[in-house]
Amino acid sequence: MEMRSSLRCLRPDRSKRLKRHFNQRIGSLEKYLLLLVYTIFTSATSATAGIVPAFRLRQMTDGADVIAVGRVVAVEERGAAIAHTSSGEFAARAMVATLEIERLLKGGGTGARVDFTFLLPEEMVGYWPIGQGQFGVFFLQQLGPGYQIFDPYHPFVEAVPGTPPMNGSAFEKVIGEMTGVLTSSRASDDARILTVHALDQTPGAPSTAALVEGARQQNEEVRLRSMAALFRRNNLAFLDEATGLLLHPPSGVNPDLLDDMSLGIGAGVTSAKATPSLVKLLKAPRVETRRSAALASRLIGGGDAVRALAGALSDSDRRVQYEAISAVASFTGQNEWNPDLRDYMNKSTEPYLTHWRQWAESNQQLPPLAPR
Repeated sequence: MEMRSSLRCLRPDRSKRLKRHFNQRIGSLEKYLLLLVYTIFTSATSATAGIVPAFRLRQMTDGADVIAVGRVVAVEERGAAIAHTSSGEFAARAMVATLEIERLLKGGGTGARVDFTFLLPEEMVGYWPIGQGQFGVFFLQQLGPGYQIFDPYHPFVEAVPGTPPMNGSAFEKVIGEMTGVLTSSRASDDARILTVHALDQTPGAPSTAALVEGARQQNEEVRLRSMAALFRRNNLAFLDEATGLLLHPPSGVNPDLLDDMSLGIGAGVTSAKATPSLVKLLKAPRVETRRSAALASRLIGGGDAVRALAGALSDSDRRVQYEAISAVASFTGQNEWNPDLRDYMNKSTEPYLTHWRQWAESNQQLPPLAPR
């Protein structure tokens, strides 16, 4: 099974304090951030590791017997239980939640309300908590006469009341609910950001269309995170806008958002149509942007990209220099002057830089830049 990340377990005393906090009504993003904070804080001292399976919306949609949109109106404890996880067995509390259904996306026969069970482990093993008042799309599996959560790590995705129902398959209907989170004025910014994160991990045309809607929103983080996700799937719809932002970052913009867009470009952009923008980004102020532009340009190749990368040999950053050297060496077939990345990053760079700078100044093999 492909795994997304690892979460370390809390010591029992810390776990109890965190459970009490989770029993209060707090936002989903706060829960997510608390998980990360406690993970980092305890990773060096805890001996037990929990593995969180990757978020796979298609498999969740196909595997669930019932997919219901609604609000949790009650949560009750039903006693001690054991959580059987990929990292072992953990003491847990058996919980029963009552979901007031607004609409069904898959399945039937539940009535206006349905009870479902889930486990709340005594230690942090990556199970996502479910609190009273949570509204979302819940994925349920039939267990005898009742229901349980289909995936305890990913029990629901965010939704907002009153989203117009979407036609199509159950998967398309779920994506429609998530799109509603991005476009509704009633959705919190936390819910929108979590939705972008979930869509980013969900391949396919429906999720891409939803991310396009996210990239049109006014909230800066939702908009830029959506753009980054689109770049990771080689969608260039907002590349011109992103290029302007990366070349001239607005005052007060979160630098992490700029780096996420840059990393998205480096990880996913493979179309030669992006070359004009990548050439500009090789002169961006942030080093992460220049690195990503250099990587994407090297992988795309072609005369325009290689010519621009030859100019990047003078960049102050070693990684940008390496991408430029590797691109020009591959273009010319001079593999003996194409160093191993690790060697280049840890050893003297002068022999390579001197060779390729001299070549760039005197060699005329590169074709002229194509007309813009």
